Amino acid sequence: MNATTMPLGKLRKAAVLALLLLPAQLVLVFAAPDKKAAYFSDATTPNIVALLPMPPDAGTQEEQADRESSFAVYSARTPEQTAKGKAQDNLNVFHFSPSIGSAFKKGAIPKTEALFAQVDREVRTMITNAKKYYQRPYPAQVDSERFKDAIAKGDIGSYPCRNSTTGTLYALLLAEFFPDQRAAILEQGREAGWLRVQGGVVTPLDVYAGRVLGRSLASSLARNPQFLVDFEEARAELAEAMAPKADAPAVKK
Repeated sequence: MNATTMPLGKLRKAAVLALLLLPAQLVLVFAAPDKKAAYFSDATTPNIVALLPMPPDAGTQEEQADRESSFAVYSARTPEQTAKGKAQDNLNVFHFSPSIGSAFKKGAIPKTEALFAQVDREVRTMITNAKKYYQRPYPAQVDSERFKDAIAKGDIGSYPCRNSTTGTLYALLLAEFFPDQRAAILEQGREAGWLRVQGGVVTPLDVYAGRVLGRSLASSLARNPQFLVDFEEARAELAEAMAPKADAPAVKK
C-alpha cells in the first residue's frame, strides 16, 4: 500500500492491523520529552531505528545513484516549483488549505490547530533525534558546487526528510477529516517531500524514508486514546467551520 493511502479510520477500527504494521516489540526509542497528555506513548511510539533501514554508505553505487537522481530532479526544477518549495520550507498543516478550502485557516479552528500543534511538537523531536542518529549529509554538503542554489541549508541530517514525514502524516489525518478532498490532500502530502528534492535539499531516499515514518506515526496515533478524543473534537469543529453558510438576508432599502 502507498505510504499515503492508509486511512486513519480503518486503523482506528482495526487495532489488529495497526499492530501488524507496528509490531509490539518495537519499543520507544525517540520519545517526545513532554509527557503531559502525550500523543505518542511508550506503548505506541515506533522504534525508528528498527523501522527505517540505514541509508547507503558513502561511495557505494547505491548512494551515488541516489545522489545523481537527486541532482537530475534538482536540475529540472521549474521556477514555480522552486518558489513553492521555499514557501513550504517550514511546513505546517495550513499549507494544505489549497486542497481543502479557504475556511481551513489559522485562527478559525482552534481545536484543530491545537491538535496539529501538539502532533508537530512531538513529531519534530522524534525526527530530530532520528536525523542525529543517521547523520546523513545533505546534498549541498556532499557537493556544494552542484547544489549551490539549494532552497535551504540543512544543519542536522537529511534522513529521514522532515517535510516528507510530516507531509505524509498530516495528509493521512486530513484525509480522514475531508474524505471528499482525499485524493488532492494525499497528493499534496507526497508533493511536500518531493519539493525538497526539487529544491536540492534532500535525496529521493530521504523522502521515501519520511513517507514510511509518516505512515507509521499515523498508525501510532490511531492507538492513542487521548489523541482519538481530541481528533473527534476537531472533526466536529471542522464540520461546523466548513459547512456551507446560508446567504445573509438582503438589506431592505
